[in-house]
Amino acid sequence: MAKPASPTLPTDTDNVTLTVSQREVRLTNLRKPFWPALGITKGWIMLGHAISEEAGMLEMAEWLKRFVPELPVQLVSAGEPFWSPK
Repeated sequence: MAKPASPTLPTDTDNVTLTVSQREVRLTNLRKPFWPALGITKGWIMLGHAISEEAGMLEMAEWLKRFVPELPVQLVSAGEPFWSPK
């Protein structure tokens, strides 16, 4: 199964509702500055986090296995990050 494309976020509004994987997701305060000197807003952090989180957690699971080989470690995949239960 192909991984779904990450949505793009508007840069001219604070709030948006996206339909992703047949579910509506409300995102708020997208232009809220997190690091003003770098021009990084909440919207940029949300996009970067969703794309990188699972790969980072997989790396962490592999890293932990080297330090605690007697403890079973595995990643439980989050799947599509852009949905919420109704």
